[in-house]
Amino acid sequence: MRIGDLAKIAGTTPRAVRHYHRAGVLAEPARRPNGYREYTAADVARLLRVRWLLGAGLSLRQAREALDADAAGGRGLERELEAALEQAAAERERLDRQERVLRGVLAQVRAGRSPSAVVPEVTEGLGDVAAAVGAGGAGWLAAERRAVEMLAHRGVLDEGAQRLLADTLVRLARVPEDAARLSDLAARMEALAGRDPRTAAAEVDAAAALLDQVLGAVGLEALAGAVTPAGGVAPDADAPAWLEALLPDPAQRAVLRTVLARRTP
Repeated sequence: MRIGDLAKIAGTTPRAVRHYHRAGVLAEPARRPNGYREYTAADVARLLRVRWLLGAGLSLRQAREALDADAAGGRGLERELEAALEQAAAERERLDRQERVLRGVLAQVRAGRSPSAVVPEVTEGLGDVAAAVGAGGAGWLAAERRAVEMLAHRGVLDEGAQRLLADTLVRLARVPEDAARLSDLAARMEALAGRDPRTAAAEVDAAAALLDQVLGAVGLEALAGAVTPAGGVAPDADAPAWLEALLPDPAQRAVLRTVLARRTP
């Protein structure tokens, strides 16, 4: 059979077949007296196997070594195939994550909401907290909303951590003692806005002590353990940058720094 017939049977093109010849993955067949290549059923079988391996993600060289019985691929080829499998698994996980995100965005759009990485349970929990705190802490709670949004989109708060956070917010809003502490904390943080942390050191310490109580009361250590860093970089690796983004106000930021310092071994 001619090269066109071979390509048609294998679902490819004569140009691709010639490329496989040049790459050494498909041997040149014998030629007729008129110079045309003469392909056999064995060439068809070889070409189909080549395309099957390429479709699995192997390179031309890997496909050649895998098919040639006398190739000296040995352990080197085996390691390459293992690495290719790992890459395929990683790509499948990436596509699974992409599908979950797209489904979530679609659901949000269908519900008339602006797309966000923050899960609805967290948004609802923040609303419960805002109702418990009242107008006195509206500014600080708005900053907290922005912080959650930033951490979610940065990948520090994955869905599991966000659901833990949502449970925590519900407890904060519904347990009277915790809600009272949170309301007091919100008022103190509001009062610190615009202050110089050096001249407001006593107020910073008092707010930090109250924040520490709130964190301990709702068991946020479990949430901290569920937080996953984005790209393998923990928030501590760039603490000044992420702290400033979370709390732009210097005095309020000093409260969080104080708590972090107390809780760091």
